[in-house]
Amino acid sequence: MIRDVSGKLNSDFEKKMFTRYWNGDGDYKLTENEFNDILSNARATAISGNAITISLYHDDTYDYAIGSATLYFSTDSANLRFYDNYNFDSKPWGGRNYSAEIATRLIGIAGRSHGAKSFSITN
Repeated sequence: MIRDVSGKLNSDFEKKMFTRYWNGDGDYKLTENEFNDILSNARATAISGNAITISLYHDDTYDYAIGSATLYFSTDSANLRFYDNYNFDSKPWGGRNYSAEIATRLIGIAGRSHGAKSFSITN
């Protein structure tokens, strides 16, 4: 199964995040270059209060590592904060395409039995 997953990981970033999850290495702080690259490739999908939901599902570098995430901003500050929870959480049927949902659930089950750990990605 892990070999099947590794065939989907197109970038060093995706491989690094999956390895971090599988080994249970804990939270990850994006480098400035990674953060800037994510910002330049992200598409906003929703805005609510001081949060912007972004999608990277269209981007081969990040689709299997981040997918969607949240940017937080403050009107009194120039700071933009990034947050994503790297996990293999199931969604209601129809939230992802069928094969992606099956793969997500199977990896989540295998990961939990292996000792893999979800983690936060921030900047």
